[in-house]
Amino acid sequence: MDNQKMELRKLRDFSENLNDTFQFIRQELKPLLGSFLAICGVFIILSGIVGGIYQENSLDNVLNVFKGVAYKPNGFAQVFNGVYFLLIFLSILSYVLMHIVLAAYFKIYLIKNKVSPTIEEVWNESVQHILPLFFFSIIYAVITIVSVFFCIVPFFYFSVVFAPFTMIYVIEGGSFGRGFNRCFALIKDNYWMSLAIYLVAYIIYAFGSTIVGAIVSVVAGLAAYFTT
Repeated sequence: MDNQKMELRKLRDFSENLNDTFQFIRQELKPLLGSFLAICGVFIILSGIVGGIYQENSLDNVLNVFKGVAYKPNGFAQVFNGVYFLLIFLSILSYVLMHIVLAAYFKIYLIKNKVSPTIEEVWNESVQHILPLFFFSIIYAVITIVSVFFCIVPFFYFSVVFAPFTMIYVIEGGSFGRGFNRCFALIKDNYWMSLAIYLVAYIIYAFGSTIVGAIVSVVAGLAAYFTT
């Protein structure tokens, strides 16, 4: 079975990158999905719950305006309240954790010579990287905001350059400085192909998210209809 497993460390062209991505997902779907749900699931659910609470409060404020309710001087504080910042924190944490889990899965898959990692192994590898990569995500957000202010071109450039940072940091280890240098070295002669791959991946992700969101909306709508 091992000789039929995906070889991760090899040079690939554009089409091979996409084909092997889907092949790896098919091959490792159950253990990979299990790791995501077990490690990231709680934070994603919490983020969704807090987001729902925040949206409900925001909607109440909007409806009050249409109802003619007097404006409150602390309206700004009602928007940027504790729930808002908790939502931001959980959203960033969920996003970072999903990237870490994927990188940890790849690392253990390589170490075990193409044997699927267990949830415990992925967790033990992931937990040590959560704090440093959480702070990196904040640094990256600042770089992104600054690049947008200067020009849209640096935004796209840095987005592609730092896309593999989590993979490099988790799999290869080392310091942040080494991770930064490796990102620039890897992208140096592969920028346009990397950009194309990330764009295609984003389109697939957006399309899939739209379908899932539509299904959830239909189910929620039907549930609301039949319970009223």
